[in-house]
Amino acid sequence: MRSQTWKYVHRYHYGPHEPYDLLNDPGEMRNLIKEPAHRATAAALKGELDAWFLKYVDPRLDGAREPVTSKGQIDRARVYGLGRQAYENSWWYIDADGKRISQG
Repeated sequence: MRSQTWKYVHRYHYGPHEPYDLLNDPGEMRNLIKEPAHRATAAALKGELDAWFLKYVDPRLDGAREPVTSKGQIDRARVYGLGRQAYENSWWYIDADGKRISQG
């Protein structure tokens, strides 16, 4: 979810979830998810994201509940994927402290 001043990334199921203050951090280098001062903003953006999905997403095709790994989608998800692996197995992310976390 994105506004002119904020960007929020929500990774189902695993996280990390990432709110960014685009005015003060246009390069999105500082994940503010652990910052108490930004919890209300992150929650509001998550609420907007949930509302968007309820309005526009076809549940038969929605990959939001798939095991997304943040490494990339390699095939179609859900019913159009026909049972094939939709996401790359190995993955990594940058945590709130700026450390690279690898899994898989």
